Amino acid sequence: YTLWARMYADSDDQDAMYLGFDGDLVRSFPNIKRSYTWVEVTAAQLAAGRHQISIGHAEAGARLDLLLVTSDQLVSQDLN
Repeated sequence: YTLWARMYADSDDQDAMYLGFDGDLVRSFPNIKRSYTWVEVTAAQLAAGRHQISIGHAEAGARLDLLLVTSDQLVSQDLN
């Protein structure tokens, strides 16, 4: 499964947050500033059952709009 986040940031020093599955956090940030953009956060093999999407604060100003969890490897072509 792949975790995607639709993120926004005004600048490089206000763009990061921590996201991931089941407490395994990855520092994530958009490459494009001043516009919402999709960021591929992480991919993981998830067994059947309950899982948690973890979100942690990194820098003031980073915004999170949407999350997407998918097993579709071609989804990146449909985002934005």
